[in-house]
Amino acid sequence: MRTRLENAPALRNAIRGALLVLLLFTMTPACASRQFAEAPARTLAEYRHRQVREGITVAIDPVAEEARAKDFFGFNLIQYGVFPVYVTITNNSGQPVRQSRDMFFLRNMDGTRLKPLYDHEVALPELKKRVESARVANVVSFGLMGLLAPPNMDHADMNEIDLNIRKKALKDRMVFPGETNSGFIFFYTTYPKNIERVELLALSLARIGSGELTNRIEYDFPLQGIKTKLEVPRHEPEN
Repeated sequence: MRTRLENAPALRNAIRGALLVLLLFTMTPACASRQFAEAPARTLAEYRHRQVREGITVAIDPVAEEARAKDFFGFNLIQYGVFPVYVTITNNSGQPVRQSRDMFFLRNMDGTRLKPLYDHEVALPELKKRVESARVANVVSFGLMGLLAPPNMDHADMNEIDLNIRKKALKDRMVFPGETNSGFIFFYTTYPKNIERVELLALSLARIGSGELTNRIEYDFPLQGIKTKLEVPRHEPEN
């Protein structure tokens, strides 16, 4: 089944169009000036969404509030339709499990499945917006010749935002007995209000025994009724 992400040419064009600028800001040393809120710190019992399967607890914290997302990531990624979900996996069983991005998906009410974004894709809509704003400023200042000038933007700030996202993202790895692996995964829903059309988050963990896959452990988290909290209400096209 094709995913919404695969059918989102606008985002893919943003990714391709921003690659050159991405190289520019990743080569710029970051200044330790930005402060980002740390990921949620709580006990497993405090999570509203949590499930235990075969001694392995998975808990999630969907972030649908723009203000909260800005605290975590330094920009309003929800306004671009990017939906962050904090995931924590605690292995209290006697065998390791493998967790990876391709084992997660969101399902919308219409049955559409959304795969997670890669870490480097999360900030690209914000990068594209800043590049376009800088180009408009160049035109205002220099006329049409401003189109030929490089965009005057804060590359160090974008670099810090990108590094923060990569730091907070859930890492693909083995989770051994007694360990916890936590971090954010991100889904592209096209518009903020589409987050409210999400039906469930599904994931599976691969149980590893004697170095081989023995079975998969499935988790389904119903998310019907989740509400976005926008700082400024916006009109969004109907899908």
